[in-house]
Amino acid sequence: MFVLLSISFVFIFFCSQEANKPLLKYPPINCAEIEETQGDSFKINAFGEWDRNFNAKGHEVEDPIYMGVLKCYCDI
Repeated sequence: MFVLLSISFVFIFFCSQEANKPLLKYPPINCAEIEETQGDSFKINAFGEWDRNFNAKGHEVEDPIYMGVLKCYCDI
């Protein structure tokens, strides 16, 4: 019984980790604040974030790192 409970706990833990990945892709940010602090480099930083996270064919790299600049730029 203990073994089955342990296996189900591990299974539920890994499933919840996978389910949360899309939610954590973009960090919670204040776009107005990012725009204000980055000023003229806002557009350049958004394109830089795109270049860092997508390959030449437009597919997302294996471990992307989003800082939120790209999301804010796309929302504008």
